[in-house]
Amino acid sequence: MAVSSFSSVSDDLRWKYDVFVSFTGEDTGRGFVSHLLRAFKQKSISTSVDAEDICRGDCLSEELRKRVQQSRLSIVVFSKDYASSRWCLRELVQMVEQVKMTGQVLVPVFHGVDPSDVRRAWGTFGEAFARYDCEMEQEEVRTWRGALAAATDHFGWDIQDYRKGNSLSELLKCIKQSRVSIVVFSEDYASSTWCLKELVQILKCMDEQNQIVIPVFYEVDPSQVCKPEAFTKHDCDSKVEKEEVQSWMSALTRATNLTLPRWDSRNYE
Repeated sequence: MAVSSFSSVSDDLRWKYDVFVSFTGEDTGRGFVSHLLRAFKQKSISTSVDAEDICRGDCLSEELRKRVQQSRLSIVVFSKDYASSRWCLRELVQMVEQVKMTGQVLVPVFHGVDPSDVRRAWGTFGEAFARYDCEMEQEEVRTWRGALAAATDHFGWDIQDYRKGNSLSELLKCIKQSRVSIVVFSEDYASSTWCLKELVQILKCMDEQNQIVIPVFYEVDPSQVCKPEAFTKHDCDSKVEKEEVQSWMSALTRATNLTLPRWDSRNYE
């Protein structure tokens, strides 16, 4: 899986931050998101996140509103307890409004949740909204539901299963427009032809457009990413050309050995 931040034709002076990240700390703050933020920081990609100096009250603070407005793009990490946080839902409303007003890029990341559950407010999202229907003003609850639906309309990433039949052409277009790509290597990364095709394109953009590529090793040793058994399976697949398999293997070897800071999630547990 790769998460990409998008460049803009607007004057860079308009932006104070590169990325705003919305997440619930209970689910992801010390896991996936913490590794992502460290990787951003290492590459001098400025982020505006839910810092301790922002008051988490019943109302969205003006400081947080400014941080959303002054960010080049927003990433929202949907996890199982995201909808249980009224603060996160109010953040999301602000991000969706910013998309409508300025065309800011919004990238949803689905961490341990089905995108359809997020869109339709099912599962743990449905449980949270059942409580809100009894406790909150209905107008605000409707706004939250609308924001969830709007956010899932944007092209994003499902961390749990990135081999779904999404449009490869749409993915490649997004990669080409990116300033930086975060490649998250997991145990089964090499088993996914989708991920491998994506990786080839990312490295091509790195060579041709000086795109920044940051490898993050999520609960896997860097030496174990290039799994021989995965490529044996690809070699036996009659639908895949041998030359393409070789290009995947070369891209994976190159990416896992990039001469820049790498993040191994096991170092931060």
